[in-house]
Amino acid sequence: MIWRKSYTPEVRRGLILPWPVEGVDVFIAGSSKEALLELEIWSRLLASDAPGRDYRRLMWIPASFERDLELVLPRSELSRTVVVEPLPEWTSLAQELKPGQGLAAVQTADGTVHIVIGLPNEEAWDEFLGAMP
Repeated sequence: MIWRKSYTPEVRRGLILPWPVEGVDVFIAGSSKEALLELEIWSRLLASDAPGRDYRRLMWIPASFERDLELVLPRSELSRTVVVEPLPEWTSLAQELKPGQGLAAVQTADGTVHIVIGLPNEEAWDEFLGAMP
C-alpha cells in the first residue's frame, strides 16, 4: 500500500470581498517564497483541468523579493505573477497563511468569492472548478 500525505484544505464559500485583480476571475496567492511549491501545484491543476483559463499569481511578499522570483519562476509564470500588498480586506487572510501555504480564489458568477486554503483534495478541487463562472 502506498502511503500519501493527507490534505485537509480549508474551504470558504460565499465571501463578500473586493476582488483584487482586474481582468481575471481566478487567482492563486501566497505570503512567502516557500508558498511557491503549493502555488505550482495549483498552476498545474488549472492548466490541466481548466486549460485556457487566465489567472494571476499574487505574491504577498516584500517587493525586495521580486528579483528572487525572477530566478525561480519560468517566464510563462512570471508574466502572470504580481508582487503586491494585499488589499486591507484580504490582509487578515494573508496573515493566516502558514509559511509555505497558498490559496486559490475564484470570483463566482454571483460575485461572491470562493477560497481554498492549502492544497486541494479531490472534493475541494471539484468544488473549486464548479465555482468558476
